[in-house]
Amino acid sequence: SLDRHAECVRDPRVEELLKDLWEDLEAINESQVTLAPATLASLALGMARLGLRHPEIFRCLGQVVRRSGLWSFADSEAASLLEGFSRARRCDEVIFQEGSRLIMARMDRMEPKVLTTMMTAFACANIAIETLFFAVGDCVLRRLDQWTLRQLAELADAFARVRARHTLLLDVVPSRCEKAIPSVEALVLLFSAYVDSRQGFGPEGLREELAKQLLERQGELSATLMRRLLQAAARARWPSHALLEAAAKVATREASTFEIDAMFDCFLQLRVVPPSDFPISDEKKKHREERLKAREERQRRWKEELQGEMPSTEEEPLPEKALRTCRLRVERDLGAGLELEACGAGYLVNDCFAEPEQSLRSGDIIVAIERRLLVDLSEDEVDENFG
Repeated sequence: SLDRHAECVRDPRVEELLKDLWEDLEAINESQVTLAPATLASLALGMARLGLRHPEIFRCLGQVVRRSGLWSFADSEAASLLEGFSRARRCDEVIFQEGSRLIMARMDRMEPKVLTTMMTAFACANIAIETLFFAVGDCVLRRLDQWTLRQLAELADAFARVRARHTLLLDVVPSRCEKAIPSVEALVLLFSAYVDSRQGFGPEGLREELAKQLLERQGELSATLMRRLLQAAARARWPSHALLEAAAKVATREASTFEIDAMFDCFLQLRVVPPSDFPISDEKKKHREERLKAREERQRRWKEELQGEMPSTEEEPLPEKALRTCRLRVERDLGAGLELEACGAGYLVNDCFAEPEQSLRSGDIIVAIERRLLVDLSEDEVDENFG
């Protein structure tokens, strides 16, 4: 019911309802019983669509699902469950691993929409099982006539997110785009898949051609679609002036506070000044000014220290652990939520956005990623290694 009435999320009684739900799930776990797969799937997806990312509820939900076994779910139910966990940013590795085995066993008879939804869930959860993506890619090629261009575009976006360099992504989808006119939703997905030309996923000039088509149809772009466009451009670090101007028009025409703030964050990640007619709140303007001042101060201080103009009067104790490792969280719409600047030691973290929550903080330097050192590399080499 809540899923059909999103306004109810603002009702304070929702917290009481969620508390009751949590207690019920705890009781179900304690009694070692289960619920119908359809109920579990709709609960996960409904909460995720409303942005109710209650960690304890999803933890209990995951326990019930593991006890039931994902193999008892119908294809559409399994797809809804995986999509729910992915949207809620709750990556239950056991459930996703079982989901990958289920896909491998059933993919030849799955409906295109269901299989596409599942692969998008894996990609958005940043679970890159190479054997799974390549097996699904081969399956899609065998049944290519069953997939719509919109579904192929979504698959291409999923494959690009996990960098699965399958021929489906590299050749098939780009060639299909040349033969048909995609919907504006499909164009946004295609742009997201091929915007980062550094990865070399599509033919040369595909990104620019997709951007041109989107600009020609900007009247069809909703605020949500434009926000996704900007987020894709920010992930690829491609500040297209024409797209930024179009974003200002869409934001002025119709956009919620959430959409406008998300677009503004993209401008910050791209390190560009928003167009003069972009509707920025006073709070966001102040935040931007503070970030710029902090960045300038850090750069000034580091230059002075390097030149020996600020000798330290007393020795500061070294931290117990100068180097540490952490896991970088990347989400479909938000990216990593970091403002990075290439330096001689790798990537300097200039700022961290509120979401997704990272274990990094401003001033940290990323010196390696996935066993690849970023020290003493050019900016292009750092970008290429970091991706």
